[in-house]
Amino acid sequence: MKKLLLLPFCLLALTPSCGSRPVDATKADHSKTFVMIVGVLKWQNPGLSAFSDVHRKDQELYDVFKMQGVSEDHMVLLLDEAATLANIQSSLEEILEKVPSDGTFIFYYAGHGTKEKDGRTYFANYDIDLDNLGTTGLSVNYIGETIRKSSKGAQCWLTADCCYSGSLIEEGKKMGSIKTLVSTSATASNSSTGNWTYTQTLIDCLNGLALADHDNNGSISFGEWGDELEQAMKFREKQRSGFALFGVSSNDLLAKSSGIAGKSDAAFPTGSYAQAFYDKQWQAVRILEKTSGQYRCEFYHYSDKEDILIDPENLKTAYFVSYPVNSTVKVLWQGQYYDAIIKQSDDGFHYISYIGDDEYWNEWVMYDRIKTVKEKNAEVLWNGDWYPAIVLEQKDGKYFIHYTADSYEWDEWVGSDRIRNIAR
Repeated sequence: MKKLLLLPFCLLALTPSCGSRPVDATKADHSKTFVMIVGVLKWQNPGLSAFSDVHRKDQELYDVFKMQGVSEDHMVLLLDEAATLANIQSSLEEILEKVPSDGTFIFYYAGHGTKEKDGRTYFANYDIDLDNLGTTGLSVNYIGETIRKSSKGAQCWLTADCCYSGSLIEEGKKMGSIKTLVSTSATASNSSTGNWTYTQTLIDCLNGLALADHDNNGSISFGEWGDELEQAMKFREKQRSGFALFGVSSNDLLAKSSGIAGKSDAAFPTGSYAQAFYDKQWQAVRILEKTSGQYRCEFYHYSDKEDILIDPENLKTAYFVSYPVNSTVKVLWQGQYYDAIIKQSDDGFHYISYIGDDEYWNEWVMYDRIKTVKEKNAEVLWNGDWYPAIVLEQKDGKYFIHYTADSYEWDEWVGSDRIRNIAR
């Protein structure tokens, strides 16, 4: 039984980035767009560790909007020490007063997210007191209420890159006549990645990434942006993102696309995600093109990209085990397994409820955090040696296995010639 009153904070991990150059040709009309960006990577409270701000993506996002035509007097940027609760609240109220009736307001937050046991979610401002979240933390409900009360604009974007950021979707549902787009790195019930994957994907789409133009019509729609985020978070982070539209069309323009996507083949199509064996480990990659018999793959390391040519034999299709709804399983949470029931199953994700615990603890998980009573022990041949493994799935004479001493990135399908001593 879990005893914590607060769910753990999550923070973006930062490393140097090659950045994303804004392209003028991708500009949408932002003359009536107003943007507020809050990014907190260090805190007044010594219990919250400081992190590097090298090539931080919240700053880069601000620069992208500026390059795309949003005037500086239409924007607010609050980073670290400037992002106190008082500054955030006053700045939010002030910028909302400027938004015209046909304008768009965009709110973005990056940093920590936390929840109290009553379900209230907070984004961690610089001067937050962990023992008094209700009076010192930036409440997600406050953000929604303030926009509904003060905004005269026609449209609003609610975006966040932090744990439990999907709580913004509930605020989006309440916006009434304000057409609202909500896009978040996580659901309302899940912690978030330690990488900048979500914000990088947003920046790429705003900059007209050709791969994001799924229907090749020369533009990137809101719907295509949502699809890009969903795939990036799933394959790069094994995480379910949040995306919802209220009174907004999925066909509305986000940005004009720029450039032409490369060409590949049916084995690993351009834009698809795969696993590549590189630097002695399997890593998630995106296929950019096939050239001279090799695949150009995009790796993403925290906040920087790297394109590398990979031989076909060092690529494999990503696979996610799915379990039936109503199955009783064990789910890994903070180093321990707890009994749970699968309530929903969707595209490799499972919405689970911990037996004996409040619904507050329900969350979306992938198979790498699930155990059933059906796994079988085995030994699997790899590179000339036999390694202990468990069989997760069996189909068409092949076995999908997990090496017990390795990360789930090593999971693979093997034939009967590479497996032995299968037993419960």
